Amino acid sequence: MTEPTRDGGPRLRDIGLALLIALIALILLLQLGDVVKLAGAALYWLPARLGLVEQAQPADVWRHDLQTLPEGLEFSAAGRYAVYTADYDLLMISMTMRESRDASWLVLTEAATGRRAALQWIERGMRIYDSHLAPGRPVFSVEIPRPGIYTLKATHRPAEIAIVRDYVTGNEGRISAVFVAEVALLLAPFAIYFGWPFLRRSRALDAARRARREEVDAAFRLVRDRRRSRLDDPDAPYRPKK
Repeated sequence: MTEPTRDGGPRLRDIGLALLIALIALILLLQLGDVVKLAGAALYWLPARLGLVEQAQPADVWRHDLQTLPEGLEFSAAGRYAVYTADYDLLMISMTMRESRDASWLVLTEAATGRRAALQWIERGMRIYDSHLAPGRPVFSVEIPRPGIYTLKATHRPAEIAIVRDYVTGNEGRISAVFVAEVALLLAPFAIYFGWPFLRRSRALDAARRARREEVDAAFRLVRDRRRSRLDDPDAPYRPKK
């Protein structure tokens, strides 16, 4: 006599695996911005070494707490820089000021001349080509006309900002095109490997469908010819057409 089989319900291992996958998916969703920028950093690697695009390096990043800003910030090179933040309140303040065309919450002044550096609002959201070395997304882009010491004044609040060399502003289209071309080249071998057998099967199925359609059409024509011959001479025996 055989023993009764156990119910094939979910086992503890399967339930644990499902919970682990759900937890990983939730973490990735909560850290989606960082995941996107890390993917962009991976896409930057080869084009940056080929000289197709420029990428900010760790030495190009300065992080500052708005409650303990330094008296002077030294820029060793002229050029464009971006101000990043991940603070939700600062992002909301930036959005409100940008829409109302109000003055910004950040003032950058050249110490030697007292001239303010012109800040340009970055109206877009986070993109895959934003620097992964800085938290959050860029809110300002500023052109530093000459190297030197600049004073930094900002809203006094417990928040962190990062200033990064800005190789993105004005080059978004070119960087996007390089990324798309890189992804296409990376996916091409997989498309050929998996797509060619699928294409052959699809062609074989099409040929089989055409052959089947021709057989059905031939059978339909044969029945039609038989009916026509009987209508012409109902008493005559059926003779198939040659």
